[in-house]
Amino acid sequence: MNGSRDDRARRSAELLAKIQGWFYLAAGAWPLVSGKSFQQVTGFKVDFWLAQTVGVLLVVSGLVMILAGRAKRVTREIGLLAALQAAGLLIVDVYCVTQPNTTRAYLLDALAEAALVILWIRVWRTHRAK
Repeated sequence: MNGSRDDRARRSAELLAKIQGWFYLAAGAWPLVSGKSFQQVTGFKVDFWLAQTVGVLLVVSGLVMILAGRAKRVTREIGLLAALQAAGLLIVDVYCVTQPNTTRAYLLDALAEAALVILWIRVWRTHRAK
């Protein structure tokens, strides 16, 4: 029975890593590909290069998550990185929505990031409940 629970947790982690990876790849590429539409949705940025820097980092981590999921090598460290990155972005989103020149789009991202954190916690609990 524990083996099947471990298998489910492993498959869930692999799927979640791929989903989060593709989400981060798309979100990170957006300010790099179309800064104008990005700012129309999220609000004007004085230092737009910061949004592009975060975009590059999201693309990189997204690619790593996708590759780890595909290779069936979602280690605890990959899961921890994914969960903490989502938690960090959730905090930034909640802060940003209170700032001038930003939009409520950050609340939508905050919901997505919160869902990712919750899903990673569920994967860990399933794996640890032997």
